[in-house]
Amino acid sequence: MQYIYTVNTEKLKMKFTISIPIFNRVHYIPETLESVIKQTYTDLEIICVDDCSRDGSAALLRDYAQKDSRIKILTHEENKGLYLARKTGVLNASGDYMLFLDCDDVLTPHAVEAIYNTLCENSVEILEYGYHSVHANEDTVPDSAVMAEKLFSSLVYDRQPRAGTIWNKAYKTELLKNAFSKMSDFYAVMGEDFYESVIIAYYAKSYSSIDDVLVLYNDESGISNTRKNLANIQKDLNSFAAIFNGFRVFFESYAAEHKEAILNIESYYIRYVYYNLILLKTNKTDRKMAVDLLKDYFSAEAAAPYFNKTKPAVTRDAVMYKIRAVIKRCISKKLREMIKKIIRRYDKKPQQK
Repeated sequence: MQYIYTVNTEKLKMKFTISIPIFNRVHYIPETLESVIKQTYTDLEIICVDDCSRDGSAALLRDYAQKDSRIKILTHEENKGLYLARKTGVLNASGDYMLFLDCDDVLTPHAVEAIYNTLCENSVEILEYGYHSVHANEDTVPDSAVMAEKLFSSLVYDRQPRAGTIWNKAYKTELLKNAFSKMSDFYAVMGEDFYESVIIAYYAKSYSSIDDVLVLYNDESGISNTRKNLANIQKDLNSFAAIFNGFRVFFESYAAEHKEAILNIESYYIRYVYYNLILLKTNKTDRKMAVDLLKDYFSAEAAAPYFNKTKPAVTRDAVMYKIRAVIKRCISKKLREMIKKIIRRYDKKPQQK
C-alpha cells in the first residue's frame, strides 16, 4: 500500500526538534543527516550532539551546519555516553515536540509529516510509531492495546516488560525537560533507553501510537550488538550499576509510592545480561566467569536464580536459549507467510453481490 501524506497549512504550527547523539560514527552521518534534512515537513530544529568524537565527525557536522541553518552542533569536551548526549539535546531543545534519532539510523522521508498530521488530530505527550529492522528485514509496530495509564506499569510491573526504546517515539518537549531534570548524571554504555523510558512514562499523561513505519533501525550496529569478552561484560555491568543507582535516587526522591519497582527492574536487567549478553555473546571460556560476576553487581534476591550455576548448567542454558531463539524466528516467519497466503487466497475469490 502506498501512503500519501499532505500538509494542511491551516493546521497547528508545530516545530520539531530532532536530536542526534554522535560518537565516532563519521561514516553513518551522511545517510542519517540527509534523511532528516530532506524531510517533507521542514519546520525542524536539528541538534547534533558531538560526544567528543575523534574520527572526523565534528568537521563533517560543521560542513552540514554551514549548508543548513536548522542544524545546531553541541559539543562535549569529554566522552559522556549516549544517555548524557541525549540529555544535552533535551536541555537545549526549543521545538514543541522532540524525536531522538541514533546516528546510524534513518528516518523515512515523510516521517515527521506523518507525526505532525497525527498530532494535529490528537495532541498526546507521547506518540509511538513503527520501525524497520534493516538486518532482520522485519517491521515492528506498536502494541495498540497499551493505554496511557498503563504505560508506566507496562515497563516496570509486567512480567515481560515492553521494549523501553525512545528512538521510535515523538515526545512533547515540555515532558522531556521535566523528566530529564529528575534523572541523575552518570556514564553508561548500554541500558540507558530503559532508564529514560521509565522516568518519562512516570510523568506522561497521554500516549498514543500509529502503525506507520517511520524509522529504519540499524540492528547490526552499535555496542549492544557486538561479541563480548569478560572485560566487555564488566564494563556493561558497571553501566547497569550506575543505572540502578539512578533508579534508586529517582524512586526515593520523586516516586516513593513505586519503590518496590526497583526489584522488578533489577530482575529485568539481570535476565537481559544473563541471556542476551552472557549466553549469546560470550565464548565458553568466559561464560562461567561472567555468570560469577553477577553477584558483585546485583542483589542476592534478584540474582538468586543464577547463583551457584555449574559450568555444565550454564552451557546447557546457552544451547537451549539459542535453540529457542531459532525456533521463535522460524515460527514467526512461517506464521507471516501463512497469513499472507490466506490474504492472497481471499483476495482472489470473486466478491458475492
